[in-house]
Amino acid sequence: MLFSIKNRLFILFLCFSIVSFSQTIPCKNITINDGLPSNNIKCIFKDSRGVLWIGTEDGLCSYNGKEYKIYNETNGLKSNNVWSIAEDNQHNLWFALYGEGITKFDGKKFSYYNTKNGLLHNGVRKIYFSNKYNCLIIGTENGLSLFDGKKFKYFTEKTLIDK
Repeated sequence: MLFSIKNRLFILFLCFSIVSFSQTIPCKNITINDGLPSNNIKCIFKDSRGVLWIGTEDGLCSYNGKEYKIYNETNGLKSNNVWSIAEDNQHNLWFALYGEGITKFDGKKFSYYNTKNGLLHNGVRKIYFSNKYNCLIIGTENGLSLFDGKKFKYFTEKTLIDK
């Protein structure tokens, strides 16, 4: 035999090592110099259309791979403090605006929901859309809200203990 099994394994290992170390993952750092409203990023979300959404303490940014678009209090966003992003099954984007509740963006306009509409608390930290239950799950300072597009239901520590 020209090569023993041990030598063959060593050569195979060497080839895989060279291939794996030669691969680099493409990455790009994005900052305010590139178009972000702030370097204080709270959340990142890629929607079903491939657009990257970046929520910051100074507004919202969308990036389609070529250009950035900023949404903030000067062009329709009620609050610059975007903590979480979700997308529903109708391709509407939902943003948690900490201190101002949540907003739905249909691609053209923003619709706002807060305690006046039935949201448990305006201090929203996290949102998630459940395809299984077809509702938005909203984590607030005082408990959990569920929104089916028409009305809110909510759960607090007290309601969970009472049941």
